[in-house]
Amino acid sequence: MTEPLVWQEYLELVRMIRQRIELEKDSAGAYVFDEDPSRYRKRMAQQVTSVAPVAPVNPVASPKPVVVPQRTPALSDVTQTNSEPQPSVSKLSPQVVSSNPAFPSIQELTQQAANCQKCKLSQTRTQVVFGVGSAQAELVIVGEAPGFYEDRDGIPFVGKAGQLLTKMLAAIQIQRQDVYICNVIKCRPPENRDPAPEEIIACRTWLQAQLKALEQPKLICAMGKFACAFLTNIQQSMWKYRGATYEYEGVPVICTYHPAYLLRNLEEKKKAWEDIKRVRRFLDESRK
Repeated sequence: MTEPLVWQEYLELVRMIRQRIELEKDSAGAYVFDEDPSRYRKRMAQQVTSVAPVAPVNPVASPKPVVVPQRTPALSDVTQTNSEPQPSVSKLSPQVVSSNPAFPSIQELTQQAANCQKCKLSQTRTQVVFGVGSAQAELVIVGEAPGFYEDRDGIPFVGKAGQLLTKMLAAIQIQRQDVYICNVIKCRPPENRDPAPEEIIACRTWLQAQLKALEQPKLICAMGKFACAFLTNIQQSMWKYRGATYEYEGVPVICTYHPAYLLRNLEEKKKAWEDIKRVRRFLDESRK
């Protein structure tokens, strides 16, 4: 009478082992093992270096009707600051000096955002997590919001999801330090909850200005439903975003799952791998 139960337990054990093996694979199928999180975050911080000046971005009209372009914020919308003294900028912030005096550089925006109090997240955050990487990057990664480790360290994508993102990029021969990484929301929502609509509205001018300050990238990869909705101006299920190419202010956008979602849903990693390969093909074709 106990044999069926024992057999079921055995099958469950096999299933759990197979899930763990899948988790230890990178997106290309090669076996990798988790790096110590503290050592990983330290290594990521060491890779953040100064980048060259940002060239002014010429606005490009979007000819495709698929997406309703976001309104580019006025300088006064972005640079509004609190009357309190500005805190010093973290040494991890990218040091960018703008060659366009008419628009803030990434460095200037980082300084302005450091004391932002446009929403209630300013009362619970440890620090603003603005962005990191190369201002001349061909590829821009936009996620959803900082988590615990990001809030602590001031760098986007440094927790488990960040480790997976680094592996996904490495699988298509892209180094993390060669891309620019940021989030729709710059402050951590308590308990890593989803961003509230009013928080997205309050924070959107920062992301709009951030993307404007970057030298014209070739591609934006939106990760997660909030980034996809913001950059495409379309509300729909994640599976509907995949496979299409959208535009944001004239820059192509490819949508895929957030790495944190993939850690909870291993069966979706194959789909995400197809999306990441699309990113690689798009960048390769853009150079021809």
